[in-house]
Amino acid sequence: MKFSYKLARLCGSVHDGANVCFASVKGSGGGGENEEEDELLFSAVGNRISVFELTKHTSHTLPVECRSDVDRLVVNRAGSLLVAIDREGRAVVVSVPRRIGLDRFNFKGRVRCAAFSPDDRFLAVGVGPRLQIWHAPGQRRELSPFTLHNTLAGHALDVTSVDWSPCGRYLVTGSKDLTCRVWSCHPMKKEGFVPFSLGGHKDEIISARFNASGDAIYSVAKDCAVYAWTWSTDRPTKADPASRPHMRRGKEVSLARASDEVLLGHHHRNSGELQLDGGAAALAALGPTLHVALGRWTLHSKHMLWDQATQASSGDTSMELIKKKGRKKKRGAGSKGGPDGDLAGDGDG
Repeated sequence: MKFSYKLARLCGSVHDGANVCFASVKGSGGGGENEEEDELLFSAVGNRISVFELTKHTSHTLPVECRSDVDRLVVNRAGSLLVAIDREGRAVVVSVPRRIGLDRFNFKGRVRCAAFSPDDRFLAVGVGPRLQIWHAPGQRRELSPFTLHNTLAGHALDVTSVDWSPCGRYLVTGSKDLTCRVWSCHPMKKEGFVPFSLGGHKDEIISARFNASGDAIYSVAKDCAVYAWTWSTDRPTKADPASRPHMRRGKEVSLARASDEVLLGHHHRNSGELQLDGGAAALAALGPTLHVALGRWTLHSKHMLWDQATQASSGDTSMELIKKKGRKKKRGAGSKGGPDGDLAGDGDG
């Protein structure tokens, strides 16, 4: 006897190690232009994915599964494709409207972060200390769903965060090596791009994001420190300590020197790379880009998001802490002798 049972819903822990992601898709009611969009929430339950339709107040489980527990979920901007990656780096491409699996792929390493480009053409994934940029899969079955576009290396430890700029030409990554880096999506030899390294954090980076206009970056570390970086159009000089050296073919090149090379169109004999043919023509060809010849990233401000639970448990306000520190200083100075020291000694008994 055959049964036509189908998996409708899977109940269980939905936040065990994996992330959640949101998407907005057009409803299936056929209401035309005035049709409301459905807000979807994707969450992992073991090696399966549950979808919560927030507008309709319903939920269902996709009829696909990974080989091991899902570790990373990423959906494209259109809300039509979902990529689920397990802890071993094996990915499943799912069509959200049709609720079917399209392809499977193996990144051959644990993926700690992934993000689609603003135009859904590329998919950036962090595999170990490297950032891989792949051509995003389509809606149809293909011989190879992913095609490698570029591989970026520079971090010493695993990449933990990746985000695209609004224009889709640049990416910012955070890593366990306490630094953030700004990359170019396309091969750097074509436009002479020099990656920017943003350092200063005292703990590993858990998130790094562009703002809506693409001229600021916010990095968050594990110790609750938030740094705000802004793009400045002032060209760095050789005497400027902010012009940090960068590695190019085993040699250190400062931002100021790299900018001069781009403007003058110098040719590098070691790498065989011809930079842009300098002057105004080169700058006009670059346009409004985050190129080293046009500006630099500067640290704008620092913020500390202290653990509120620790502050509440201690039961001390900031003013009370300041007063306590002042009392300790007075006691330390009074212990050396004098009237303050005698009073302090009598009070302490």
